[in-house]
Amino acid sequence: IAPLEAMASRTPVVVPSAGGVLIYASAKNAWLAAPDAASFSYAIRQVVADPDPGRVAAAFETALQFDWSRITTRFFRLYDALYKRHAADFSLPITSSHTFVTGLGQSALREGR
Repeated sequence: IAPLEAMASRTPVVVPSAGGVLIYASAKNAWLAAPDAASFSYAIRQVVADPDPGRVAAAFETALQFDWSRITTRFFRLYDALYKRHAADFSLPITSSHTFVTGLGQSALREGR
């Protein structure tokens, strides 16, 4: 989450060139470095020497895609789809209580809870 927070703050980001961060970070929106101290140090020096406003702008756009309201909306849609797909497999009722749980999550988001 920290790299996305930095991206949202329009702060240049140095991230490892391996691992889960690559789901959203790339050479287009971040400075990638091998996961060792020397590589990170070199990448940080590159950022200081040339902060590349285009890359920082791309990072900001990436962060917008991972906004919590968007993420939770997608999560609830996935949850609803999976529930509906598998409810019959397990003889689970599709009831208003399920809709209530999903609806509660959505209203909580709108109210900032």
